[in-house]
Amino acid sequence: QIAFVVRGEVFAMKRTGGEAMRLTSNAARDYGLAWSPDSRKLAFVSDRRGTRDIFVMESADRREPMLAKSRLRKITPLATSEAEEFSPKWSPDSSRIAYLVDRGDLWVMNPDGSGKRMLAKGPEIRSIGWSPDSRWIACSKDVGYWITDIFIISVKSGKMHNITQSASQDYMPVWSPDGTRIFFLSDREGYIEEWGESDVWQVFLTKEVHEDYLRRRQQYREDLPDEEQEELLATPLRKTARIRIDFAGIDRRVERVTSLSGTEWALAVSHDGLTCAFSSRAIGKWETYAINEFGMKLRKIVKIAPRQIVWGPKDERVFVLGTKGSITVAHFEDKGTAREKIRTRLVPYVAKMEIDHKAERRQMFLEAWRGLNTYFYDANFHGVNWAAVRDKYLPLLDSVQTHEGFLQILLQMAGELKASHVGAWGGGAHKWDIAYETGRLGLRFDQRWTGDGLKVARVIKNGPCDKPGSEVKVGEVITAIDGTKVSKELNYWKLLNGKVGKKVDLLVARKPGGKTRTVTVKPVAWWGLYQNTYKMWVAARKTLVDKLSHGRIGYIHVQGMNMRSFRTFLRELTTEVRDKEALIVDVRYNGGGYTHDRLLSVLGRPPYFYLQDRSGAIREYQPTFHWEKPAVTLTNQYSFSDAEIFPFSFRKLGLGKLIGVPTGSAVIGTGGIRLLDGTWFRIPSSGCYTLEGKTLENMGIKPDIYVEDPPEQDFSTTTDAQLEMAVEVLLKQLSNKQ
Repeated sequence: QIAFVVRGEVFAMKRTGGEAMRLTSNAARDYGLAWSPDSRKLAFVSDRRGTRDIFVMESADRREPMLAKSRLRKITPLATSEAEEFSPKWSPDSSRIAYLVDRGDLWVMNPDGSGKRMLAKGPEIRSIGWSPDSRWIACSKDVGYWITDIFIISVKSGKMHNITQSASQDYMPVWSPDGTRIFFLSDREGYIEEWGESDVWQVFLTKEVHEDYLRRRQQYREDLPDEEQEELLATPLRKTARIRIDFAGIDRRVERVTSLSGTEWALAVSHDGLTCAFSSRAIGKWETYAINEFGMKLRKIVKIAPRQIVWGPKDERVFVLGTKGSITVAHFEDKGTAREKIRTRLVPYVAKMEIDHKAERRQMFLEAWRGLNTYFYDANFHGVNWAAVRDKYLPLLDSVQTHEGFLQILLQMAGELKASHVGAWGGGAHKWDIAYETGRLGLRFDQRWTGDGLKVARVIKNGPCDKPGSEVKVGEVITAIDGTKVSKELNYWKLLNGKVGKKVDLLVARKPGGKTRTVTVKPVAWWGLYQNTYKMWVAARKTLVDKLSHGRIGYIHVQGMNMRSFRTFLRELTTEVRDKEALIVDVRYNGGGYTHDRLLSVLGRPPYFYLQDRSGAIREYQPTFHWEKPAVTLTNQYSFSDAEIFPFSFRKLGLGKLIGVPTGSAVIGTGGIRLLDGTWFRIPSSGCYTLEGKTLENMGIKPDIYVEDPPEQDFSTTTDAQLEMAVEVLLKQLSNKQ
């Protein structure tokens, strides 16, 4: 039988599908399902009592033990304290249930809710999983410095053992059914270059098992006949009644399973321990794959992005829950052999329910409030009485009729904290449709023009009106759009609604009142136009710096604190700026991210030696990327988050002066939760502090040299007061150096 959740209600059905039985019906949110080993009981999480608690459900009909068929059910509360209790996991011998509390403490209890005890102190314990012999629990745990490792915890003593110690993100541990290995996801090979590029790995619990694996892998990699390869894969390691773990050197007994581009997710291991199923975006989109224990024989299972993958009891089937609610079953024929075939089919099902939108909105409001109550980075809530805030805004939901109105109430409630990085989006019945988006022509019009039509003041390079056959020139006048005359009274934007990527006819006069011609263009979405505008803006500033400094100073704008922008920074540093005498690093209009340390590691490290060929013509300094010459950083009020940490640290490390205006005063590390209807609610969960203990939130990084940037210079190609001051400061510094 299959159990699943729809909008906070639990359903169950036969594994072949059909009409699902609704098991819960209330305004609360029920989720976090966990079957008991005999599939007769279902543990789940519910906030029906005001906080997340753990309950267990079973059939109350002695003649029908299956929940998917029984019309009588019994629900028993197991963990219902004032704390947040969630993520229940049954032990394989059914003797205990492990679960998490509040910010990630690990607890265990008996199946009837008695005998509760804390097994391991968090915070940030996640992804718990029992060993096959029920004596150990594997989990991932945050150990600081943006590092998570895999731990094994003794259920008897509570002693924790770090078994990966990789200085990366290791997570989602899955025991092999024979208890000899733990599979997990890790970005250890891609961490230095890009976050989130995770692969499947495995750690071996004893030296003997590791050596046997290496021997079998070497045999498999040799050019063996198919029959011998199949024999190697058909003889899994023997199961043991009691798992043995050799912790000495365990973190070095790690082997890589996948090495795909992109990242892997939703890991599941077959019952014979020989095959891993997982999702990957190796080809640019999430799909579901299988691979053998040696990291070979990769094959695609289904072309959908999974939320969860579960192997059937005999490894003949894989059930894949898609992110949009579909359930697909993949049947393996002659699994692991040269004759293997995979047949897939959708599991058809119907889940009926009525939605009380008013009750749902109340539920989601309380979910968001509790999320901030548990995870907001400041335990004093910036001096706000957080319970009083809940009581203030909760009654206002009675007047809300739309999802947009609900989001406004939610954001007003969160706004009482006077904190940045709070937000809510998505969810509801409305889905963004590009068919309704307003198209952009890539033109800027003369606001002083008083005649009919639109007089062109600027054409965005590579925009829709800068394409061969679709050119519109500065000074020309657009008199009509798709046959509709453009007058002073008309809002011309409405003529471009729903026109993204579609042909639009512009009637264009070379001069006011002159002869007209028809120009056919394809408007673009705002983001595509923004990128073209941005490139023009950067190019203009590079030209301005080159002109003002007579080619002595380089300029790099960092668009975002992300890897794409960091790679652009490295490319321009080595190709455009390498031979310059000084550098301007511009983080204005930078919304933040996570790469401040990567930038600082380049700017703050002088070379320490070089490599050279025999001719002396080629000299490569180490580190490869470095800058030891004079530099300044530009900031403005639109430098946010990590684009504030960067200038703060730039000055703290003595790398140069800050020029511009104070930054945006919004510096918090964030996480978030998914509300009942899919709305994403962002939560500021980590404070950012100076070494003196002062928070950067609401501080604003003040420049060494204050220079306003008048609004009229925002899109100017010839003037930039802040940039001009940066050039002046650096030229003076170079002059003094001489």
